[in-house]
Amino acid sequence: MDGKANVVTFQRTTWSILHSFYSTPETTDEETQKDNIIRAAAELIKSDIKKINTSRKEYPSPDSTSSITANLDFVPKSLQTFLGEIFSGKDTNVKVASIGQAIMQAARPRILIAPLQIGLGVQMHHCFGSKFLIDTLYSLGFSSSYREVKTYEMSAAATQEIIVPATDEHFMQYMADNVDHNTGTIDGLNTFHGMGMIASITPFIKNRSSIARKTEVRLEEVMKKARVKISFYDERCEGLASLTYEKLRTVLVEDPTKEVEVLWKSAWLLRPQRPFWSGVMQAVHNGDFPGQSSIVFLPMIDLKPSDKTCIYSTLLFLSAEARRYNKTPVVTFDQPLWAPVVEGPQHHISRSSFQ
Repeated sequence: MDGKANVVTFQRTTWSILHSFYSTPETTDEETQKDNIIRAAAELIKSDIKKINTSRKEYPSPDSTSSITANLDFVPKSLQTFLGEIFSGKDTNVKVASIGQAIMQAARPRILIAPLQIGLGVQMHHCFGSKFLIDTLYSLGFSSSYREVKTYEMSAAATQEIIVPATDEHFMQYMADNVDHNTGTIDGLNTFHGMGMIASITPFIKNRSSIARKTEVRLEEVMKKARVKISFYDERCEGLASLTYEKLRTVLVEDPTKEVEVLWKSAWLLRPQRPFWSGVMQAVHNGDFPGQSSIVFLPMIDLKPSDKTCIYSTLLFLSAEARRYNKTPVVTFDQPLWAPVVEGPQHHISRSSFQ
């Protein structure tokens, strides 16, 4: 173009923006020139935001919400460059991803569901349960709306599955304990006190499916996925009298950690530089480590955890879950729940399904 440096581009939108910028009449006013440059840069960034492939049919995956790299990749390179030049500091990746996604959400409010926006809203609702707090953050542009957060939670409950793609190489352990929800109410009423269950799978197995966005979820749909059959316990049974244990084979290998705990505690008096207990355990053991375990949340039972019917129903449910994967059920209780177990409920369950 007349007297201007050549600009080579393959984007029609970018070409039109630059052409419009260079066709602006020249002026000696520095503020006007600066304003034209900023407007052109804003148009270029906004055009890149519009090119982001997104859909409101599914929510961002948990991996994309928790990963800094994934959140940065969600922000266009032009916007990353712009924010990177503004921010100062050694590590500004979190700020670039957060403010960048806030700008993208404000630019396309009806199309985008930014991972950090929905993630922050869900976290605030989980920690505080305040509609005012979430809507305040939403009005400031840092979070999704309270309505969107509730839609996410209902959609997650409706799509939650307890099917775990475990194989023969995986070890599964089930744990059950009492769980309380909303215990901080003023009058102490309308609180949930029941039995919660989780499954630990070792080694780690990825089981994070995408959550489909559903604007309407029926209560029956959620209850169908989180239903635990209640089996009433018969007090006439005496499970402890019929409980038998298999004879364990003799272990000839000497336990290398037999005296480690005493040494670890005694060394504290001498004030040496020593690792924590987990570090000591890794130092005294040799061989391959199975790595991190993955946790799967199982349905809850709305009964008093110490009630024998609740414990009995828990054992039956976990035994059935273990049989789905051809595993021997290994169940962990704390002592207050273990005592009623050995007094009777396992009498109804075959010896091969409870150990």
